[in-house]
Amino acid sequence: MRAMRGELHELLTTVLPLARPIWFESTVTTHGIKTIAGYGVVPMGDDRIEICWACYAPDHDRIVGPLGPAAVTTRGMERPADIADESWQELRGAAGFIIRALLLKL
Repeated sequence: MRAMRGELHELLTTVLPLARPIWFESTVTTHGIKTIAGYGVVPMGDDRIEICWACYAPDHDRIVGPLGPAAVTTRGMERPADIADESWQELRGAAGFIIRALLLKL
């Protein structure tokens, strides 16, 4: 496997344009608490996607989010207006997950 260099957003050119919206889910149980994280990506033309994220704990009937949408291009990620620093950090982490999933064709 060849290592890829650069920022993740720079690698978007290898998967853009997207043909359709995509939804990823992952379920994790930590310390006995089950959480389901959802990641959405919507194509917005040839060189841009919009991403969103939410996390749900069904045993406690609680949800974090949704956060987004936020635009991601090959030049970087645009911070939505009026988003708290902690929420921005979560959304950036979600963008990393989404871009990796797209690159791996999950």
